[in-house]
Amino acid sequence: MPFSELSDAFEVLPSATDDLIDLLDRTELGTNGARYRHLDTREKIDELADDPVFLLLRPKGRLLGNLTFCRRDNALYIRYVAMNPLFQGSGKARGKGKSLLRSELCALLDRLAENATLYAYIEPRNARSLVMAETFGFRKRASLVSQTFSRLYPRKLDGLSIHSDWNSVATYFRESFSDHAFYFETHLKKGPFAVWSGPKGVKALARVHEANWEISRFPGKYGGVLRKTIPYIPLLRKLIRPASHRFTVVDSLVVLPGNEAESGRFLEGILHASGTNMLMWWTDSHEKLYRVIRDQTNWGLVHRFSGAAHVDCLIKGKSPGDGPVYVNGGDLI
Repeated sequence: MPFSELSDAFEVLPSATDDLIDLLDRTELGTNGARYRHLDTREKIDELADDPVFLLLRPKGRLLGNLTFCRRDNALYIRYVAMNPLFQGSGKARGKGKSLLRSELCALLDRLAENATLYAYIEPRNARSLVMAETFGFRKRASLVSQTFSRLYPRKLDGLSIHSDWNSVATYFRESFSDHAFYFETHLKKGPFAVWSGPKGVKALARVHEANWEISRFPGKYGGVLRKTIPYIPLLRKLIRPASHRFTVVDSLVVLPGNEAESGRFLEGILHASGTNMLMWWTDSHEKLYRVIRDQTNWGLVHRFSGAAHVDCLIKGKSPGDGPVYVNGGDLI
């Protein structure tokens, strides 16, 4: 890879530094008008950044930004995009320096895209995301849906088990997703998996994760006011705890034919088993299962006021095909 051709303003490392983790801890992200930051970056960065290259922008020894590349076969997933506010400031001299650094970064991405497909998930209303798409030559490949599911008192589901036995579930996932763009098993095979079985065998399964966010703003026109009032609203404060919102993330959701109408029971069972009140499922908006169950599932109270948010999948380089995009939930937490 052409990282060795970069100037001294960039530092390329195989692992995260303390000041980088501090920068990521302070970085606010956003989806559909919401603003949040991760509270468990330090604990999860080694797990979630697979085969990483940490590209640090460090002119004169000061960390101003980062791009993390996760190497996956013939693709590079870009995660942990963070910029220090100093790099976003104004000023003619500083602006000239930023332009030179952006040009150097653009040249690097062009070189990388000659041999690999670069992809990233970004919020379409985020200004920095638009800059990334326009300045660095990324194009939209798919629209993802960020779907919430919540229950105040989730019920236990008989026949649901949580385990990490990859061999017992691999066939189901491969049959459902191996033809999807960016299907990689690096994270998936680690589990854990929620599997719902009945008298006739497996009915539904998914991989589950846990996430913890601090939420500073909710979606919508009154999102800022809602953030301040939720702690005083009896029902909502049980579902959402803005200062430390722990929730479950589901990906690789498979519902066997004939069980689609029971998808809500399966998701509720996952909440009960996980000890949480809300989960999020990111999926391609053209995914067949999503289109089947989106209108026949009671998604719960959080969905009623937040709706389904959208995230763009952007790519640079060779197209990975025309089918749906496989989404690893760990890439979005």
